Formats: sequence, structure tokens, C-alpha cells
Amino acid sequence: MENSQSSNRTLKLNYKNTLKIGLAFFGILMLWQVYNIYCPIILEAMLKDLNVEHYNYIIGVIMALDNVVAIIIMPIVGKLSDKTSSKFGKRMPYIIIGMLLTAIVFPFVAIMCKMNLLVGVIIAMLLFLVIMQAYRSPAVALMPDVTPKPLRSAANGIINLTGYLGGVFVTLLGFVPFFKMNSSSSLAQIQDRVLWPFIICTIILVIVLVYLIFAINENKLVEETKDDVAYGETLSENFDTIDEDNKLSKKDSKNLIIILIAIFFWFMAFNSFETFGSLFFKNILNDSNLYSQMATFLSVSSILSFILFSGISTKIGRKWTIVVGLILLIIGLLGIAFVSLTIHRRSLEVSSWKIFYIAMSLIMGIG
Repeated sequence: MENSQSSNRTLKLNYKNTLKIGLAFFGILMLWQVYNIYCPIILEAMLKDLNVEHYNYIIGVIMALDNVVAIIIMPIVGKLSDKTSSKFGKRMPYIIIGMLLTAIVFPFVAIMCKMNLLVGVIIAMLLFLVIMQAYRSPAVALMPDVTPKPLRSAANGIINLTGYLGGVFVTLLGFVPFFKMNSSSSLAQIQDRVLWPFIICTIILVIVLVYLIFAINENKLVEETKDDVAYGETLSENFDTIDEDNKLSKKDSKNLIIILIAIFFWFMAFNSFETFGSLFFKNILNDSNLYSQMATFLSVSSILSFILFSGISTKIGRKWTIVVGLILLIIGLLGIAFVSLTIHRRSLEVSSWKIFYIAMSLIMGIG
């Protein structure tokens, strides 16, 4: 009788708890957006002030370090959190300590810039990267710990939505005239203007941290959801046996390699856009705020796409969904590049082209 009742059990996603867990991602993506928009501008201004040649290469290397740090740090901390047992749970100690240390270190990127200490800026950036990647892994693992397997896709969508809202908040600063920078902005002006996004977002991070400490009792959540999580595992069991002798077919191996190569170039291209986007708009189009405004519309259209197009892959297939998405990204990037170079070469007013840039960012967000 008990087995019959459990087999008819209906699993329901706890939206309130999922949103709470998603606040950790809100903080992560909020700070990443500040980092990606303002750190290249800080580095360029300080390297140019020191008359460093080929500074763009140096900026590219420094801005790419987050991926290197992630490869090293995330698996280590992930395994540590798996083995952790405390009154705060397995994941929350890392999230709490990580957010606290981030709140201490992050403002020093801008403070060191204000003090005109390039070495201090780089050290603060590296510390931020290590701390951020360290608590990102437990933040990722917390949701599956308390969510049954069949509901994790929906929960992941909510967490991504919450995280993107953090990014949107930062990009809204691009609508404030004070934060506008152009190719003629002096180092002193840049030092004043980049300081505030770091301070404002750090204060918000502290507020989120305090809320999470009081709102999430991880051990209690795990206890309350353990039966549903266990039941979800039974619903997702794979009864096909897999042993070491099973190998991918030649066709599947080829497809896997093609997918990995595509992902490599896809992320390399978009990361380069994120790294140098703010510098391009500041130096070529004389309007750094336009990049932030574009990022706002890109994020909003991404959020709406999560909701509106969530089932499109079941209709046209995953492959063609990815292909269409990449085509939209390519159209957006090529459109931005072509119009930007035209504006630059003909000394046109970029303000009259803002609608076009917004349209391209919406297309990219959907892609």
C-alpha cells in the first residue's frame, strides 16, 4: 500500500526556495557584469598612462584568467563541499564565506585604481577570481541537493532568470549620464566613474548575503526534501547496463568532436566580445554607456527567450535550435561590427543609430 502511494506521488517544485537559492547567482552574475564591463576600461586607462605598448594583449590575457582559475578551483572546492558536514550544511559555508570575502576584496579593484596602483588592481582582480570561482561550485550544487531530478530543468531556469536580473541591474547604470566614458576621458575621470559600480554592487551583495544567512537553512531543506529527491532518482533511473567495453560509434565520436569544437569557438568568440565590448564602444564610438544599454536589452531578451522558447528544441530538435541560435548571434555581431566601423570611418553620430544597436542586442539575446 505504501509503495502504491509513493508511485502515484506528484512532485512539485518549491518556487520560493528555488528563488532563495537563485539569489547566490544574482550576486555572482551582478559582480561578473561589473567585472566584464569596467575592468577592461580600468586596465586600459592605467596601462596607457604608463605608456605600456600592446596593452590590448595584456588586457586579453588578464581578462581570460577567470576561465583558467575556474578549471583549477571549481573541481577542488566542489569535492571539498561534497565531503563537508556542518551545522550550516555542505554548501552554505562555502557560499557564505565566499560572498563575505568577495564583498571585502571586490571594491579594492576600483580602490586600487583610484590610488593609481596597477599592481594592486591586478592582485585584487586575481583574488576576486579565486574567491568567486571557489564559491560558485557549491552555489551550483545546492539546487540539485534539494530538488528532485525531474524538476531540475525548471529549477535551473528560475535560477538563471534570477542570475540574469543581477546582470540587468548593473547594465542599467549605463542609462545614467555620469557613468558615460569616451576616448577622451582622462584617467582621473575614469577612476571616479568606475568606483561607484563596484561600491554599489558590493553593498547589494552584502544585503543578499545577510538575507541568505537567515533565509536558507540547508540542513533543514535537505531533510524536508530527501524523500522527494530519492523518489526523483527512481523516476530517472536508467535500466540499460553500461560497462567499460561500451564505446561510442565512429559516427557518434565524430559528432562529439564537432560539438566540442563548435562550443570552443562559440565561447571564445562571445568571451572576446564581452572582454573588449566596453573598450570598443568607449574608444571607437565614444559612448561606453551604449554598450551597457545594449547589455540590458540583451539580458532582457535572453530572460524572455528562456520563458517563450523553452520548448522549441522538442519541436525542431536540439541541433537546429543551436544552429538557429548561433545564426542569430552571428547576425547580431556582424551587424554591430559593420555599422560601428561605418560610423567610425564617416564620423557619424552614434546617437542616431541607437535603435539599430538595441535591435541587434535583442537578436543576440534571443540567439
